[in-house]
Amino acid sequence: MFKRLFTASLILGAAALAPPAAEAQQVRFCAPRDSVVTQLEKRFAERRIAIGLQSPATLMELWGSEETGTFTVLLTGATGQSCVLASGGALMLDLPEQPEVGTRTGF
Repeated sequence: MFKRLFTASLILGAAALAPPAAEAQQVRFCAPRDSVVTQLEKRFAERRIAIGLQSPATLMELWGSEETGTFTVLLTGATGQSCVLASGGALMLDLPEQPEVGTRTGF
């Protein structure tokens, strides 16, 4: 689980460092979290694939679908309002295989 979150953090961190294109300024979409999640699940077949805290009051989520190839980055505040920070396509999950329950991993 830690490796998945770490990998997602590295990818998102690298994306955050890239300067935005002048002609492609993206407007953030904000709505109640339940509404945003319903749309992600129904319209894009996305599911939550990573989660982390940006601050004690802000939750970051990465949603994606191998079926549709889409992804969405959400930030949700303590009020329950979610904002879409980024979305796109051509999602490729590169997650390590998980060991079976009860298997030792050498740690």
